[in-house]
Amino acid sequence: MDSCFAQVQHTGERPLDELRLQIYPEGASRFELYEDDGRSNAHRQGRYALTRFECEAEADRVIVRIGAPTGNPSVVPLNRRYRIRLRVARPAAVAVEGAGVLPHTGGDAERPGWCVDDMGFLCIRPPDLSTITVVVTPGDPPR
Repeated sequence: MDSCFAQVQHTGERPLDELRLQIYPEGASRFELYEDDGRSNAHRQGRYALTRFECEAEADRVIVRIGAPTGNPSVVPLNRRYRIRLRVARPAAVAVEGAGVLPHTGGDAERPGWCVDDMGFLCIRPPDLSTITVVVTPGDPPR
């Protein structure tokens, strides 16, 4: 088990207000998360939301972008939070556009910041913003 984020065995253990992304950056990649109420056919009337995720691995940095959900906001949990787990070198800096450089949290995953887990992944808890752009400047290789 990693030291930055608690593990969840099934969706009934906690609300879905937090999304955890595990990313192995290489080149440019993107995807869209589709969400609906999971119970009805309301998606046929447009009651669904899409959230765009992008990752760009460049020679001198890794950029992760999380867009604001589009579509019907009623299917997106209120106060949605993100936890990002990246397979990158230990960072020289982790910054979020509009919020500045994030601190090393020493494993305190409840406040914005970063840590490196016992598997060598960079774990980031960005601040709660409608759109998020994380810029990681690598430092030492993973241990």
